[in-house]
Amino acid sequence: MYLRGEDESLRNEYVIIGAHFDHLGMGGPASRARDTVAVHHGADDNASGVAALLEIARSFAMSHARPRRTILFAFWTGEEEGKFGSSHYTRHPRWPLATSKAYLNLDMIGRDPDNILYVSGTSRQLALKPLIARAAAGAPVAGVRRR
Repeated sequence: MYLRGEDESLRNEYVIIGAHFDHLGMGGPASRARDTVAVHHGADDNASGVAALLEIARSFAMSHARPRRTILFAFWTGEEEGKFGSSHYTRHPRWPLATSKAYLNLDMIGRDPDNILYVSGTSRQLALKPLIARAAAGAPVAGVRRR
C-alpha cells in the first residue's frame, strides 16, 4: 500500500518503509534461548516491526498533513530464508528503483534489553545522519549505535 505525496515536484520520488512478517524461530545459536529447540512465535522477529509499520501507516492515513514524497509501506515475506519478498521487489519494483530515495527497515525493534537503537546504512546515506541524530535526541533510548 502507498500514500501519494502531495508535493508535485517530489511525489514521483519514493520512501519505502518495510518489515518482514515471516519467522522461523526454533531457538539455537542466534536466539535468546540458545539451548532450546522449540517454537518461538516471532513476537520480536518480526511482529514488532510489522506492528510498528502498521501504526506508522495508520498515523499517516489519519493525519491531515501529507508527506511531500510518496511513501510505500512494504510487508515482506521470505526474509528469514533469503529475503525473497524484498528481492522480488527489487527485480519487479512498483516504480523505477532510481526514484526510491530512502528505505527504512523495521526489524526486531523491541529486542535490545539495553534500550539501544541500532541504525545501519548511514555511511551510504549521509543526508540521513542529521535526521537520525535529531530523532534519537528526543527518543526514549539509551543511545544510538550506527552500523
